[in-house]
Amino acid sequence: KQLREQPERGSGTASAECGEGSEAPTVSTTSPNPETVTCPPSPRAELRFCMDGEARARSPLEACQAQSSERCLRKSSIYERRSLKARELAVPTQLDRSLAREFLELDQGGKVQVEYVYIDCTFTDGDSFDICSKSMTVGIVPTCAADLPTWTYSTEEGEEPLDMVMVPRRIYRDPFRPGQNFIVLTDSYRPAAPGSGEEYGEPASWNTRAGCDAAMSRALEMGEDPWFGIEQE
Repeated sequence: KQLREQPERGSGTASAECGEGSEAPTVSTTSPNPETVTCPPSPRAELRFCMDGEARARSPLEACQAQSSERCLRKSSIYERRSLKARELAVPTQLDRSLAREFLELDQGGKVQVEYVYIDCTFTDGDSFDICSKSMTVGIVPTCAADLPTWTYSTEEGEEPLDMVMVPRRIYRDPFRPGQNFIVLTDSYRPAAPGSGEEYGEPASWNTRAGCDAAMSRALEMGEDPWFGIEQE
């Protein structure tokens, strides 16, 4: 239905109601410069209110704001109830550490677990990184990084699958898994070109360790002793 306001408010009454279940009603005026305002649909839209003891019609803008505010309050109330329900369900549970210890102390049959830790940067902006890891079981106890093989992890370049190569650089005793288990720090390289015979190709774009290692190797060949300093602003 339409709201038609009188040119002079004192000369007559003006009111409007949105029909039950109606869609977005059009509100127009009979002023010299008519305009049309589309209000959000509401099954119970009441456009009349009192000011200074005198009933008058709400303007189209006021009616729209009132309906929008009512919907926001209803949504806020729903979200609040859901949040309270979630907090009720999320009851902290005390874990039994003895259960985890039972499995951590299982006999590994002479095998060793090595956790390869690598930095990946496939779906970020090039300045943010993901620290990832994957575990390998080997039959020897490594004494240095050279005792361990290179490994790959699957990623994507554009929309094409790509296997990046992890090269072990340092090994440390695993503080989380007792026994002869190790954490292996690696850096990432692109796969070698077909037929090159190389184990891996160029360093990944986010592998800054490769450039630092090349600079340190040149300094060593020149007999230099590089110093490093950390500066904090």
